[in-house]
Amino acid sequence: MTVSTVLVYDAIGSNFGHLPAGDAAGYVTGSDGVPWTAQQFTEKPGAVRIDQTPAGTVWDATADVDDFENGAVGLSELAPRASARMAAYATGARPGQRSPVIYCSRSDVTEVVNALIAGGVTRGVGLWIADWTNDEASAQAEVAAGSGPFPVVGRQFRNDGTYDTSVFSQAWLGAVSAAPAPVGKPQVPPGQWLDPRAWTWRAATITGQGLNGIMYTFTYNTTTGQWQKA
Repeated sequence: MTVSTVLVYDAIGSNFGHLPAGDAAGYVTGSDGVPWTAQQFTEKPGAVRIDQTPAGTVWDATADVDDFENGAVGLSELAPRASARMAAYATGARPGQRSPVIYCSRSDVTEVVNALIAGGVTRGVGLWIADWTNDEASAQAEVAAGSGPFPVVGRQFRNDGTYDTSVFSQAWLGAVSAAPAPVGKPQVPPGQWLDPRAWTWRAATITGQGLNGIMYTFTYNTTTGQWQKA
């Protein structure tokens, strides 16, 4: 299966005004001038959220990316943070969150993956690799071929001065978490079950695609008043 890709531009908050139109990535943590403001995230809805908080300080478990580089997230923190991010993603702690990714230089990939495995995280974390030694076509090919327990979902291939340019998997960008379902009885479908004066149906089903990409069908049980997976 071919993986569709899209360009994403990342910049620190103080360089926000230099970002081109299109998909973007910004920082939720960091030192002066690095984090984006709430207004900047409003202006770039859906921007990838990067956490570069150094060891021992407050970090954001609902961010999309851990930034592993000098002065940012430490190697020993990667596995526990990834586990916390996976839990936040699964529960919809921040609707719009993506499954966890780690940003690192190509030279650090082996070290990063080994640290994840040593920490008990054996799959479910993507990689955003920084490597400026080749061009956009090579970056697209690498992301399109991303697979395995730690797939390459992003490839930063160029520095443009005030921002960097990457190729990302469109599927990863689009697979965002949803708000938790409301507690209580699932909503009754329209029809005679909701209003005796409405039209009459023999049965009702709904079909939708889960965040894992699989299609599911649910049927309304007229006896229990609940939706059941078919």
